[in-house]
Amino acid sequence: MLTILMGRAKTGKSEQVLRRIGELGDSSRQILLVPEHASHQAEVDLCRACGDTASRHAEVLSFRRLCDRVLTITGGAAQVTLDAGGKLLTLQKALGEVAPLLKVYRRPSQKASFLQQLLDLFDELRCYDVSPELLESQAREIQGATRDKLLDLSLLYGAYESRLYRPGLDARDRMTKLCEALESSRYAFGKDVFVDGFTYFNAQERQVLESILRQARSVTVTLLGEPDSAEEMFQVSLRTRDQLTRLADQAGCPWEVRTLTSADDSALGYLEHHFFGEGEPYQGDSSAIRVREADTAFSEVEQTAADIRRLVAADLGHSGLHILGGGIGHGLDGDRSSAPYRQAAHQNLFRHVSPPTSKCR
Repeated sequence: MLTILMGRAKTGKSEQVLRRIGELGDSSRQILLVPEHASHQAEVDLCRACGDTASRHAEVLSFRRLCDRVLTITGGAAQVTLDAGGKLLTLQKALGEVAPLLKVYRRPSQKASFLQQLLDLFDELRCYDVSPELLESQAREIQGATRDKLLDLSLLYGAYESRLYRPGLDARDRMTKLCEALESSRYAFGKDVFVDGFTYFNAQERQVLESILRQARSVTVTLLGEPDSAEEMFQVSLRTRDQLTRLADQAGCPWEVRTLTSADDSALGYLEHHFFGEGEPYQGDSSAIRVREADTAFSEVEQTAADIRRLVAADLGHSGLHILGGGIGHGLDGDRSSAPYRQAAHQNLFRHVSPPTSKCR
């Protein structure tokens, strides 16, 4: 059974998952699958929700740690997995082998930066289950210089893959090995699997989830969004929901989508719900939200730093303060307030943080 829990921020999706794990307890084995960067916090939350006996029936895994568990069972944990340097050297060897057959890349650059770009491209193709054969077939349907470039890339991609996987050696990445070994390992058989903290899944991760759907007793996935929302920020989650339901159909697994809502009538709650919608004024007390405008970005940072010092002096602590924004790194570096900070960079703030004002002061 696949259950998809959808809701905006602070609707209790993660809390419901932890509560359900606690209710199941020793009656079954549970897996909480989370992104790699969230695994430590998820373990803390799991122990807080289930108490001292949490490790008897539940474990927190990322896809990488799940791979380690599965390969330990199937015997693949001892196989060689190339690091970044090994991949570059392997790609350089493959490039030298097929160079006489290439058109666009007949005399390619030997710089590490160029090889790294090719390697990143091949890793991306593998993540989305694009084989060298599929790339070649698609390239032959295109005309012009793009056709020659894609044909060269497919040939080089195939040579690189053949060097990774040949008799006596399997140096492919761990996700590829996990996709092949998870079914035979029966690691998820009969378990209750909970997937929390993801916005989307690439093709390899979807293969893993499809295998889990065929083995597990139940699978619960949390997604940020609203089923009928037209807001752009939720479109990725809605596409992920549709992909998961198709996987469930392919695995012959029944599914349902549950929508979680919250009744936050505060100023921040109202802003979170209407940030990208119609600009209807809030009727309650909005003193928790302030708009600041200064002549320069540096002046804004200085004023913000002054507010931070005031809040820290009131025993709030630095860990309770968050600054969200784009292109503010140089302003923070030049600030003279000496306030400690950790900067986490994202390419697109609104694709990674939702709601965008949920942690602003």
